[in-house]
Amino acid sequence: MKENYLSFLLRIWKSGVPENPDWRLSIENTLTRERIAFDSIEGFVEYLKVKVSEDPNNDRSQFDGHNGG
Repeated sequence: MKENYLSFLLRIWKSGVPENPDWRLSIENTLTRERIAFDSIEGFVEYLKVKVSEDPNNDRSQFDGHNGG
């Protein structure tokens, strides 16, 4: 049985040149300790959209956060 909530530790940092930095993100599932890295905020938001709308009977945990923008 799946839980009725999701819990993540979110990390955000700047990467690249100081004049034009890119934001990088990673999340860690607080229950499983699985970590997923994202190249963009858009990729992170897309991941969250998928996670909150997915069928609890369908495991779509293999999301590639690097495809988000």
